[in-house]
Amino acid sequence: MAFEPAIVWVAPAGYLLMRMLALMGGRLPDRPTAVVLFAAATMVALAMAGLALWERSGARRVALLLVAHAALALALSTGADPLMTVACTWLWLLLVPLAGVASVRVAAGSASEALTLLNLAMIPGSTAFVGLWLGGLALNARGLLFGMIPVAVAVALSAIAALSRLQRPRSLHVDPPTVWAAGLLLIAAFPILVMGHLVVPAAATVRLVPGGTVATSPFGFVAGGRAWPALVVTLVVALGVGVAWWLRAPALPSRASGGGKRPVARGRGKLRAPTLPALPTVPPWGRFVLWGAFAVAAYNVLTRP
Repeated sequence: MAFEPAIVWVAPAGYLLMRMLALMGGRLPDRPTAVVLFAAATMVALAMAGLALWERSGARRVALLLVAHAALALALSTGADPLMTVACTWLWLLLVPLAGVASVRVAAGSASEALTLLNLAMIPGSTAFVGLWLGGLALNARGLLFGMIPVAVAVALSAIAALSRLQRPRSLHVDPPTVWAAGLLLIAAFPILVMGHLVVPAAATVRLVPGGTVATSPFGFVAGGRAWPALVVTLVVALGVGVAWWLRAPALPSRASGGGKRPVARGRGKLRAPTLPALPTVPPWGRFVLWGAFAVAAYNVLTRP
């Protein structure tokens, strides 16, 4: 595991935020608070996605992209609209398995690494994009579609940071991380699997979600008067990624050159162990920020009339 604290913190963080919103009647105390929190969260997402562009370590890059995901989920949690609540609930719930699969150490150039990067890219066809699409529909219904501009920039930076490191899988070996990452893409292609049975009921615990807010079908869903053809989008993206991989495919090694065997590094007759990337660490002041934010949130809930 590359960074276990991510899995430990994401699930309780999302749950506590949803419980806090439920205790406050499904909305923040006032509109200025919501605007400031939305702006701060989107700025964090932009910063993390920007840092991921320049990060060379694979583990640290994944950690930065996960923080960008969480920041966008927090930004959409500021809305006082049922559809916005469904959007942020979708992001929080699916961020937990995404953090789990992203924290598993995998071999470079493996199928699991490629599928994980596709999920982290937040491009159409990923689970994160479904939540962002719902959030954009909710903001558009309130005449605040311009609020999605910084979100779109953060998504673009995340896509560049993830896809620029995407390699053509050297093998199609199926292992648990590969199945896990493929399952997330399958959920994005068929939102009906979790939308009506998991996401909407969880969102209804925060505020009332009228029936028909999100109508799902095997091919996608309809929300806010707009249809999202999830299955078609996934197939188009898969075709585009497949063509890109084919164009970037490296020349296959011939038998004359050694049959594609990797050279073995030797030192004094012994095999050298591969060097693993440095693990991301939380700065000393990080825990104080986290517990301070939790104390402020708990104080607001307890003092709210």
